[in-house]
Amino acid sequence: MDLKDLLQGAITQGVADKISDATGIDKAAVEKVVSAGAPMILGRMASNTSSSEGAKALDTAVSDHSGSLLENLGSLFGGTSSSEDGTKILGHVFGDSEEKVVSKISNNSGVSTTQVLQILSFVAPIIMAVLAKKKSSDGLDADGLSSVLSGQKSGDGSLLSSLATKMLDKDGDGSIVDDVFGMFTKK
Repeated sequence: MDLKDLLQGAITQGVADKISDATGIDKAAVEKVVSAGAPMILGRMASNTSSSEGAKALDTAVSDHSGSLLENLGSLFGGTSSSEDGTKILGHVFGDSEEKVVSKISNNSGVSTTQVLQILSFVAPIIMAVLAKKKSSDGLDADGLSSVLSGQKSGDGSLLSSLATKMLDKDGDGSIVDDVFGMFTKK
């Protein structure tokens, strides 16, 4: 099964409603943040795995997660540990760019940066669970996982080649942060 299909399947299982209930944030706002944030997380993961070191680090992180979260999404919303895990995942994925990414999503969605972080802290563990399921079902190693993520950056209909990402990711690196920053710094 394609990574895009796995992720869409996981996110369409009432996740927006559950995130809205858990955070008190309007469902429409949650959907805007998820639709902008999920491709950014995956794009940055793909960029991070372009080096052998980055691929191994993500492989190790994915191995620490279970695809079983996808069968029991309710457990994600049962306490603070999953949200804390999500916050850590975002920190690893975005690194020093986290604030810029969150600000960009906030500006585009009209949702505060605090709320964007809250929402993405629920999305990140779902993405890791999707990757864990893909890794397990396809017997992927670090290079295979990197290849799957890189494959999502191209091809018609793939998650990372959505219209918004195509429009904003001018250099094709899977991250729109540098491109958006460039928009504001060019004269």
